[in-house]
Formats: sequence, structure tokens, C-alpha cells
Amino acid sequence: MFQPIVRSSDLRLSGAELLARWTRDDGTQVPLDALIDAMVSVGASGVWTERMLLAAARVTPFLPNRDVRFWLNVAMPDLIGPGARTLIETLAGGPVPAARVSMR
Repeated sequence: MFQPIVRSSDLRLSGAELLARWTRDDGTQVPLDALIDAMVSVGASGVWTERMLLAAARVTPFLPNRDVRFWLNVAMPDLIGPGARTLIETLAGGPVPAARVSMR
């Protein structure tokens, strides 16, 4: 899922936050902190990060300008643990230029 970020000065799309969401069968959303904890506990957060970057790559050619940045929340294990290699490799040779990706 993408959350658009629009500049107030000219209403141009300046970025998009890449969001992971999980909807239960009853239609309710799993709280984000619970989703992240679940992904980290089974070692899947790096896979989700990679998939979100690949999703961003698929839409990049269709964006109205080339200055759009992607914002991504990254779990701590993906920065300092075994998931760091997946994140680094995805950004280094990835389909979205690293200069267009910001992490928090």
C-alpha cells in the first residue's frame, strides 16, 4: 500500500510511504506494531521490506515526476541483524535507486 506525500506549496506528488498492512478475515486491521512484531519473530521482515521495494519499482515508471521519494519504516533487526544483508543488497542492486529511498 502507498500513502502519497504531497507538497503543500504546489500540490505535486513528492513521495510515497510504503506501508505494510494486514487485514483479518473479519475486515479489521492488525495493529501495525503487532504486524511488525509478528514479521520480526518469524524472520520475515526482510522479505516484506524487499517486496515493498519491488512494489515501488513497479510503479516508478508511471509516476508524474522523477523526484518522488519512497519512505519506508524498517524494523531494527533489518538494520543490525541478519536481515541487514537483504536490505543492503536490495538497495544496492535494486530496482529503486537508493537515492530515492528514505528509511525511518
